[in-house]
Amino acid sequence: MMTKTQKVLSVLSTLTIGAVGGHHLDDIIEKYNLEVGRYPMQIEYLITDSCLSVDEKPIPYIQYERKLENCVCALEESEFQYDYTNYKLDENEFLKIFKKSFTECRTVRR
Repeated sequence: MMTKTQKVLSVLSTLTIGAVGGHHLDDIIEKYNLEVGRYPMQIEYLITDSCLSVDEKPIPYIQYERKLENCVCALEESEFQYDYTNYKLDENEFLKIFKKSFTECRTVRR
């Protein structure tokens, strides 16, 4: 069971890394002039948080950090393949794409 301090640190880490990741993604989009229809920030946060929260027990920070990178990578890939309009129509299809993207990201990042 996570202590209150661990939960607060986990949330703060997620927000910080998410903000940095979002900023980095914006730089890439601007640099390469990509037109990626990003999801609303609240939806991106919920998807990333759900991806990270699969583990019921605490995990070491380095493992958490790698998992966060894989979750963000999977979200980026999924948004590129499946725009927000489609997401609203069929969330289950998005989840299939997200799971596949997560596996690919994890394989590439090892």
